[in-house]
Amino acid sequence: MDADGFEVLELDWQGPVDMAAVGATPADVWDGLQGPGVYLMVMSYADHAGVYVGLSKNVLDRVRSHVAATMGLTYGLRDYAGDWRYEPAPAPRYFEQFSDAANLAEISALAQAEVRRTKWFFAAVEDARGLPYVEGVLIRHVRGLAAGGVLLAGRRIKSDNGNAGSQPTGPLMLRNTGADDAVSLLGDVVQWPMEQAA
Repeated sequence: MDADGFEVLELDWQGPVDMAAVGATPADVWDGLQGPGVYLMVMSYADHAGVYVGLSKNVLDRVRSHVAATMGLTYGLRDYAGDWRYEPAPAPRYFEQFSDAANLAEISALAQAEVRRTKWFFAAVEDARGLPYVEGVLIRHVRGLAAGGVLLAGRRIKSDNGNAGSQPTGPLMLRNTGADDAVSLLGDVVQWPMEQAA
């Protein structure tokens, strides 16, 4: 706790893990992904950046499952403009798309492009019990940035989270250090409750 009663967590952001240049990712970054933490999935489109905040007890496994779900066509897909071009149908209609080679090639190309435009940032959170609260604060913060018209590399931000995550039970301060792009997006400090943030 700090003097103002905030529980303070230091988030040392690592990344980006760039799926378009996986070979350029240092080994220590991959090693750092193999544990509990929060992550930012940033997808760059023509006029906006989609930002998804997540948590996992093993971030590397979660990144793998996101990529596998995208390539397996179980997630919706956008084109470069950021427009939704594909929504997975429920089974058994989901399987019908595999019988049309031209359609499958087009959808697969969308999936490959989605994976390649995604950059990942992550921060270890040693006490996994706190993960849902850190995620919840970050989701709310990104939504606030999006509502405020904040830009990331000249693109407006959109939150891609469907829910707000868990709300902390007490004051929480996240101090962001590390990867420049992640800190630039989130700012040096994120606080809960939000209205107390400077």
